Amino acid sequence: MESRALSIPDSLVLRYGHLYGPGTSYAADGSLTNDVRLRRIPLLGPASGEFSLIHVADAVEATLASLKRKLSGIYNVVDDEPAPVYEWLPFLAAQLGAPKPKHVPKLAGRLAAGWYGTYAMTAQSGASNRKLKDQSGWAPRIPSWRTGFVDLRNSNGDVAIAAAASSLPQQARERR
Repeated sequence: MESRALSIPDSLVLRYGHLYGPGTSYAADGSLTNDVRLRRIPLLGPASGEFSLIHVADAVEATLASLKRKLSGIYNVVDDEPAPVYEWLPFLAAQLGAPKPKHVPKLAGRLAAGWYGTYAMTAQSGASNRKLKDQSGWAPRIPSWRTGFVDLRNSNGDVAIAAAASSLPQQARERR
């Protein structure tokens, strides 16, 4: 799909990381966080696959900055800190007051998670936002998932959403 999109002159492709915050599966009341509370998401094998995450408010700001600058090409919309599963999943569980995730051998996990789930948990590489930051002037207000996940516990992300909304042009705020 990206190659098709890029065949159109001046096209823009934004690759979003795993969205967290209000209204996402990573929200305090989201489906993923519920699975974390119930210990349904184990650490597979070394759990060294890197996830790139982004708070929904930062994703909105990055999108607006990209459109304002009339960027073209492919850009990653992620925070500044790609994270291996062995770091972010136990941290998320702790923020939710959930038990630590179980450890499952890679082969056993593959039966439940399938090929892609196993790849994501064990071998996936994180993405960089450097190109987007350099060319759009955007920087995430929540540069690390660590801060954002703490915010899930404290306020379900409402503080970050309010901060992002206050930086939007007046016309965009009125549409909200």
